[in-house]
Amino acid sequence: MSGIFNNLPALLSIDLSGMITDNVKDMSYMFGNCGNLISLNLKNFNTSNDRNMRNMFSNCALLKHLDLSYFNTSNVNNMESLFNGCKALTSLNLSSFNTSNVSNINSMFQNCQALIKLDLSNFNTHNIKEMKNIFNSCLKLISIDLSSFETTFVEDFTYMFYKCQRLKSLDLSHFRTNGLKNQKNLIDIFYGCIAMNYLDLSNWDFSLITFSADNLNGLTGLEHLKLSNVIFNQTTMAYLFSSLYYIISLNLSNFSTSNVVDMSQVFYNSKKLKTLDLTNFYTDKVTIMVSMFEQCLALTSLDLSSFNTSLS
Repeated sequence: MSGIFNNLPALLSIDLSGMITDNVKDMSYMFGNCGNLISLNLKNFNTSNDRNMRNMFSNCALLKHLDLSYFNTSNVNNMESLFNGCKALTSLNLSSFNTSNVSNINSMFQNCQALIKLDLSNFNTHNIKEMKNIFNSCLKLISIDLSSFETTFVEDFTYMFYKCQRLKSLDLSHFRTNGLKNQKNLIDIFYGCIAMNYLDLSNWDFSLITFSADNLNGLTGLEHLKLSNVIFNQTTMAYLFSSLYYIISLNLSNFSTSNVVDMSQVFYNSKKLKTLDLTNFYTDKVTIMVSMFEQCLALTSLDLSSFNTSLS
């Protein structure tokens, strides 16, 4: 049934409550590009044998409600762009979804511009290798529950939260990033998250890629950032936090700096930063500290007693 109703722009409603789909294995693009569809009845829809839901509802731009409580997705392996372009959807109940066999969720919720909350706490992502664009341009999304996400084998987070303009906080401390092998796989992951004030990246592994200011690009309203126990093997920290103008607290406990040579302007222009604990910083190899704390206007105390500045 792949593409059976694809690109029917004049279609306003579909009632498939009596359709027998017991043996259907491919539902990709089934309702794709039905741009004016406002009503879709899928009650009793049997998806137990379906393997492919790629773009199943993509670009159903006017669809506000979608009842998927009857869906059995235990055999589905592809959910790429499943709801991509469903711009009017305000809520989605995916509690019945079984994603244990899914290997592709790229762009799954991309351009769901009216979606406010998303609970994915039941998602099994153990087999996922890419998470590109999943929440890209979810403009009204305030909260996401990603507590069950397993990312050990994920190799690409490109544009994952791109332009989630109302997202206020993210705890990604359980994310495993040891699968990342290329800097481009983190491109603009948080770009445009202008409302985010809390971000926890504790325990992230940057041993195979470069973690730089570009990775924090777009977090213009960020006030609290946790980077405790981060694996950081690179030689430069130059400008690392310089774009975080409103940062108030920065947790760098056990942040490894043993290989760092350049710390120039690392905290530059962090005008609201009041306290900074750098007692665990290893600076024996650092040769450049130019403007390291320049324009940290709110900083009231600084303990650098552990710093070795013999080379700088």
